Amino acid sequence: MRITITRTIDVPDDLGSVNALETLVRETGFTLMRELAGTLWQRLQEQHLGCSHCGSQDVERRGHKDYRLLTAFGSVVLPRQRVKCRACGAFSQPMDDWLKELGDHRATWLVQELTSLAGASWPFGDAEVIVERMLLHAVSHEQIRRVASAEGALVANEFEAEAQAVLDAPVFEEGEEDAGGLNVVLDGDWINSRDNPKGMEAKIGVVYSGVEQIGRERRRLVNRRYAATLNGAELLGKLVYAQASKLGVERIGRLRLLGDGARWIDTVGDEHFARAKRILDLWHLERQVRRGLRAVIDDHEELTRQRAQLSQLLRRGQADEVLTVLRGLAAQQTSAGDGAAMPKELSATITYVAGHRQVIVDYEAEQAAGEHVGSGAVEKAGDIVVNRRFKGRRGMRWWRANADGILALRILHLNRDWDAYWQKRRNRASKAA
Repeated sequence: MRITITRTIDVPDDLGSVNALETLVRETGFTLMRELAGTLWQRLQEQHLGCSHCGSQDVERRGHKDYRLLTAFGSVVLPRQRVKCRACGAFSQPMDDWLKELGDHRATWLVQELTSLAGASWPFGDAEVIVERMLLHAVSHEQIRRVASAEGALVANEFEAEAQAVLDAPVFEEGEEDAGGLNVVLDGDWINSRDNPKGMEAKIGVVYSGVEQIGRERRRLVNRRYAATLNGAELLGKLVYAQASKLGVERIGRLRLLGDGARWIDTVGDEHFARAKRILDLWHLERQVRRGLRAVIDDHEELTRQRAQLSQLLRRGQADEVLTVLRGLAAQQTSAGDGAAMPKELSATITYVAGHRQVIVDYEAEQAAGEHVGSGAVEKAGDIVVNRRFKGRRGMRWWRANADGILALRILHLNRDWDAYWQKRRNRASKAA
């Protein structure tokens, strides 16, 4: 098939800037592309004019119905020819098979990809403006929400299926053990929910093999991969392990698991990273100890002295000595008479330190060996994965199902798997066709 399209372009005499030139060329180009798409559609429809049920070419035309398709160059109206088969008597629209792979969105995959990325990156209202600028055609924020949420649900399901496949058939590569290290850091971040007035927790994991210097004062994580879900610790554990498997977790000689001491983190560790060295995040530990001290010490100078003393002990991993000091302060409170009771914050601090005694390490030695001793990696992940999208505007609230889909899209993009996912999507459709 060969099609020739000739078009005359009227260029204004007062075209006075490169920006005006760009606008003219872009608008003219989009108009030409829409015309070409419509012409090609009709030519192809003539070639496929047959019965969709029995395959007979003996059909009679029975009118057409317009189909408005949103493409990467704007909205195109495609006339869908309706035919009646003289052989079997069935009515059909022969080109409908071409449109089935688009789903319910009436938009090409390129547009679906763009709107999914926009919806996962910005508030839907902002995404609406950005997509309109890209396509020179209005796309409502509601349509962007529907497309992104639907695609996100597919991605989330694929993540879960891939993770389960890894657990069902783990890959144990032969050869020598990798002398390098792998860090797994877990944390949670709360977002406002329409399902629950108390909000809902996005559980997040980051896996990385090391840190490298990228500037005078900047560093970045090497081989960083994210996992996140709003559907509980059990699923997060599977997702994190699947990401760790991509970095050869079974061959890694030095495996470390960091967290703030939440019970669900221990559960994930027991289930998927049993051989990892457990480390309680130093920042959370020092913060809890500061809270306990503030609950019983009013004098600023004494508070500063005690904080410095206990911080030094904590950084050396001397948890027993810290507990001795804290329990001494508690004894002073309860022996003061007048029915004085131990402040709740001090009691919580003693429980926290005692309960995590086994995962309070020599932080100074770890740092001297070039290791991380804090959960800064996952705190930053909480900002990148969750906060920038789910807390971008005051009063933003989410349904769990929609939020989990958007979260999955963000993980897909941040792990740099976006192009591979969409290519696989197209390949599946080509094979099905």
